[in-house]
Amino acid sequence: MSFDLQKVFDENLDLYEILEFGNDVPREQLTPSAIKKQYRTLALLYHPDKQPDNPQSLHKFHLISLATHVLGDSSLRDAYNGWLRNRESHETNDKVRTAHINKLHKREADASRISNDENAPNVQQIQKYGETLRKLKHFKMSYGDWKNLRESTNSSENSQPVHKFYDSSTLRIELINDDPTVADKLTLKTFLSRLFEVQELYDLYYSSRNDFQNDETIVAYAVLMSPQEAQQLFQRWTERRNTEGWKSIIDIAPRIPLHYYAGFTDRVDLNPKIAAMVNNDTIVIE
Repeated sequence: MSFDLQKVFDENLDLYEILEFGNDVPREQLTPSAIKKQYRTLALLYHPDKQPDNPQSLHKFHLISLATHVLGDSSLRDAYNGWLRNRESHETNDKVRTAHINKLHKREADASRISNDENAPNVQQIQKYGETLRKLKHFKMSYGDWKNLRESTNSSENSQPVHKFYDSSTLRIELINDDPTVADKLTLKTFLSRLFEVQELYDLYYSSRNDFQNDETIVAYAVLMSPQEAQQLFQRWTERRNTEGWKSIIDIAPRIPLHYYAGFTDRVDLNPKIAAMVNNDTIVIE
């Protein structure tokens, strides 16, 4: 990896913001000549010769030079854009989590004020629900279907084994939103199980961005029983996507993009403590 690119990643830099590009022009449409032109404009303002005694100006000039170098090289720019999209996705997820946790805190406060009302919500249940959400946020685990969120419990009723490879067994499915039943989770789960020729799906949840009333397509996430089953289904999709039975599905893609694994050929032993967490074993802290 380029030393300059690694520096950008380490310092979490937004190169487009450094070069003062607004949101009026999509990043993909910024040409090398536009980047060079913006560099020359900013260099006239921040060049060390203009402000030799201003350390902030010198630092700014260094950053715009770094940004121009990375964004001016097509291969570095592609790698950077992929990293930036991933960062923005995490930021969006964090905002969603924070909003829901804030909403939950408000619900807990409201519940405590009306606890003497016979119709008041179960405060202990809400607090336990909040504790679960905070744990999910801490361990950066998927929140699943926000519109049909169910808290996981250890009770034997409706119990289900913990899926150790949840994300790597998940496929993102984009469907045509032309049938009201597509918004019914149980109906969609049954339909997909039959279409995918699997005995059952481990889980199914919808994207929080879906607008069932207005969107032409909606996104659902199907969790298979294993990464191998998900891989087989993805291969089956690539072979049958143009056949009649699959016409209601626009696209299927792995929840974790395949390029994350590109070029990875080495086998690395898993840290014992991490292995213990995966296996839900007790971790001994020395």
